[in-house]
This record gives sequence, structure tokens and C-alpha cells, in this order.
Amino acid sequence: MSHKLSVCWRTAIRALVITSALAAPCAMADPVETNTDAAARDTDYAAGKHAMEKKDWPEAAKRFQLAAGRDPENADLQNYLGYTHRNLKQFDLAFK
Repeated sequence: MSHKLSVCWRTAIRALVITSALAAPCAMADPVETNTDAAARDTDYAAGKHAMEKKDWPEAAKRFQLAAGRDPENADLQNYLGYTHRNLKQFDLAFK
């Protein structure tokens, strides 16, 4: 491998490592809610948020799943559900 090509590969790998390191905190960031009144309309959604605040991940997952069954298009709810599954180390469900 030529020296010039070797330098290019090292530069590309460094850029990838730096980009990955900068993006990692965002990947595990706490979810942000855009529709703040949705939980007021659904008791399971509200209970899921409460359980999440207490880090009761199994209860949060159960409640968010029930709420998602009634409001599957709610992006905030899906985000909370994914966040809860990540904390339960249920990564397949988190990415679903």
C-alpha cells in the first residue's frame, strides 16, 4: 500500500472515530416531549412517564405499550417506549 493511500485511510478512520464519539451522547439522550398535553389525556401515558421518572422500567414499558396501542402514531410516546426498552436492554424492541 502506498504511503499516500495509508495516510488517507488513517485520516478516514480518525474522522469516523471522532464523528462516532460526538454522536454517541445524542444516541442515548433522554427523550424530549413535543406534545406535552398528550399524557393528560391518557392515564397509561401519564403512569408510564411517572414510572420512567422513578426508573421503574418494567412498569414504564407496560404503561407506554398500553398507551401506544391506543395512539400508535404519537411520536413522543414511541420515543418514550424506545427509551424505556433501551434501559431494559431490550434493544430489538427499542429499535422496533
